[in-house]
Amino acid sequence: MARKRQLTMEERQTMITLPNIGLTYREIGKKVNVSVINSFRDRRLTGEQLQAQLNSGRNKQVSVSTVKRRLRAAGLTGRVAARKQLLRCQNKNKRLAWAMKHPQWTTEDWKKVL
Repeated sequence: MARKRQLTMEERQTMITLPNIGLTYREIGKKVNVSVINSFRDRRLTGEQLQAQLNSGRNKQVSVSTVKRRLRAAGLTGRVAARKQLLRCQNKNKRLAWAMKHPQWTTEDWKKVL
């Protein structure tokens, strides 16, 4: 991974104040010429992992709670993916047979089934 440059105090202050005037994080990133939210790149990163990315090569450290607070303020909240059972071959065959019995159905008819 390429080493990232350390932000200046002016860049940090700009990134903190610009959301207050209504700019999006993408617009702020373009204005300051840095990526503002790394969690959009990999949605599976935890607060601790994001903190480690932010703190690499910096003198002043950022806490995990600050990272999580900023993510919540940006509308990014943690979620746990729901577990689904995998379909067995028998179930797949039954579904295919049912679908083959209804070839005349329209898209609207299929929407009612799902």
